[in-house]
Amino acid sequence: NLVHQGVTIQDEQRLTPFDRAVYNAVTTLWAAGHPDKNTNNNEYLTPRAIYQILAGNNTKGKSQDMGEAMKRAILQSIDKMRLTEIFIDATAEAEAFGYSKFTYTGSLLPSERTQGIKINGTEVTDCIHFLKSPPLYDYAILKHQIGAVDMKILDIHGISNTPLNIELRDYLLQQIEAMRNPKSSLSSTIKYSTIYEYLKIEAANQNELNKKRKKIRDKAKIILQDWKNKGFIKGYKEVKEGKTYAKITILL
Repeated sequence: NLVHQGVTIQDEQRLTPFDRAVYNAVTTLWAAGHPDKNTNNNEYLTPRAIYQILAGNNTKGKSQDMGEAMKRAILQSIDKMRLTEIFIDATAEAEAFGYSKFTYTGSLLPSERTQGIKINGTEVTDCIHFLKSPPLYDYAILKHQIGAVDMKILDIHGISNTPLNIELRDYLLQQIEAMRNPKSSLSSTIKYSTIYEYLKIEAANQNELNKKRKKIRDKAKIILQDWKNKGFIKGYKEVKEGKTYAKITILL
C-alpha cells in the first residue's frame, strides 16, 4: 500500500493497488515536469496522460486509447486521493540530513478538477490541476528513495491494460525491485497466496475462485515472460506444493 514509516493516511484501507499505480504515474509526470526549481510543467494533466504512464506508453509515436471505463477509474482514484488526508512526520529523517524538521498535514494528492484548460493549444475536458508536488514524492526525495523505471518494462505484450492487470504488474515490479536491493532480505520466491490477498481476489464459490486465481497465475507468467524477453529478469520458475502451484521463483 501507500504507507511508509512516519506516514499516517486517513482511512488507508480505502486505497487500492490501483490507487498506488495512479499515484506513482502522477508522481512520474510531476517529476518530469519539474526537473529544476525554474521549470513548472505537467501541473495540468488529463486522464489520458496519466494512462499513458500506467500503460507504459510514454514513448514517441506510441499511444493507446484508454476507453471510458479506464478514464472513470483514473478520475475516481484521483478524486478519492484528493479527499484523503495524510500526515507525515519525518523529523528524525530530516535531522539526519541537516533539516530542522519535516512534517506535512493535508491532501494525499493536492489537486482540483477544472474545465476550459488548453494543453498544447487544445482545450481539454476532465483536466486535473495538481496544486503542489505529491507529498509522498517529497518524502521519498528526503529519504533518497527515488527510483526510475524504464517505460518498456511497464508495456507488457500479451495482456490488456485493465486496472487489475496494472495492479498485478506493479506488484510484481515492486517485489523484484525490492529483491534487487542489496540491503533487502526479501526472498526471490513470491507466494501466489500473497498475490491473491494483495489483489483482493474474491468469488461467490470455490470453483469461481479457482478460475480467477488461475487467470492471475497465467497473467503473472505472461508478465514475467515479457520481462525475461526484455532482459529485465533472467527467468522464473513455478513451484508446486502437492498438486497445487503455490509460488513462483524469480531468477535475477
